[in-house]
Amino acid sequence: MMEYKNKYQDGQKVRLLFTSEIVTVDEWSYTPSLRSYTYTIIEHPGTFYFERELEESN
Repeated sequence: MMEYKNKYQDGQKVRLLFTSEIVTVDEWSYTPSLRSYTYTIIEHPGTFYFERELEESN
């Protein structure tokens, strides 16, 4: 079984670095071809974000 090392979990509040908007992670996935974790956001369901575009909200 693969051990994932993603930073954020489903339902977690995070900040979009570009806009500073606080949003909620809907779900995450690992994209092997990009070697990166991606996240869909409840507030923007048609867009996915890379882990590097997010930060923990305080």
